Amino acid sequence: MGLWDELMRQPGFSPMQVGVGAVMYLAWTVAYGIIIYRGFKDRTYGVPWPCIVLNVAWEAIFSFELTNARLHWFFLWGNRTWLLLDVLIIYQLARYGREAQVVPWLKRWFYPMLALSLPTAFGAIYTFTLYFNDLKGVASSMSMNLVMSIAFPLFHLSRPGREGLSTTAAWLKMIGTLAGSFFLAVWWPAQFVDGHLRTHPHVDEPTTYSFTYFLYGMIFVFDCIYIALCHRDERERALTVNPPDA
Repeated sequence: MGLWDELMRQPGFSPMQVGVGAVMYLAWTVAYGIIIYRGFKDRTYGVPWPCIVLNVAWEAIFSFELTNARLHWFFLWGNRTWLLLDVLIIYQLARYGREAQVVPWLKRWFYPMLALSLPTAFGAIYTFTLYFNDLKGVASSMSMNLVMSIAFPLFHLSRPGREGLSTTAAWLKMIGTLAGSFFLAVWWPAQFVDGHLRTHPHVDEPTTYSFTYFLYGMIFVFDCIYIALCHRDERERALTVNPPDA
């Protein structure tokens, strides 16, 4: 059986779904690459600290199926690719993060707080997954995505020089998440049959998908706010360099 036939046999997959999923993976992967490049260039980190540790924790758990997620191999290897990229981002946080802090107490205690935040994030994602039977990581991943979307505008405003930040990465994050939302809206309900999760029959289907739909919508709203802030700064920067004639 060829790769295409294998994909088409998966519940919730279709040619359109494959295209949407490819956009999701490509956009997010390129966004990661740009963030990492800007981080090394500006000697800082380009993702809010809580989001970095949550991302690493989630991708470690779902790259190695620590909750017995039983994901198909293409999801596993996609997560593992992102885990490698996130390891670089957390290296940037460890390498440059202390000097980036503006609160003296946090600068003093930066490394102990970083060391504490990593296992805390891991424990939060792991126990959330088991408590809510979110065995495929759908609710946890999109909840984290909303946290990131809310945090990025605040992160942006805290860096007037926009060190480590990129408008292109902001657009790619929005495009990748929008594609991911459409993908999950079709794929996730298809993982249930007769009211039970196909791979884990003891897990009941949600009575409503309104929570995930709420997450998809609000992530898009906050991504648009972040992009608007990025473009506002670019316009102001352009006016500073080339002021209009009096």
